[in-house]
Amino acid sequence: MIVDGTMDPAGCREPILRSVDYDRSTRTVRLVIGTESPYGPTANVECGNASYDYRCTVVVENGTPSVIEIIHAHQERENRTFVLEKT
Repeated sequence: MIVDGTMDPAGCREPILRSVDYDRSTRTVRLVIGTESPYGPTANVECGNASYDYRCTVVVENGTPSVIEIIHAHQERENRTFVLEKT
């Protein structure tokens, strides 16, 4: 399965895949998309207000997911959670 998404900017931090989990009992894949700065902590960089696109490819062995939970784990802001169910 392929998940494409867009993450709102959070300073100069870009999206990275923090964790992946699969619960066989609920057939749920959970992706946690975090953020990370490609610049050092003392860099003097000004970033624009553009969103960042990302793509995750997930292969599940021994099962077929029916739910995908995507969590945008922002630093300094509330997380945003999206749940997609296969019908």
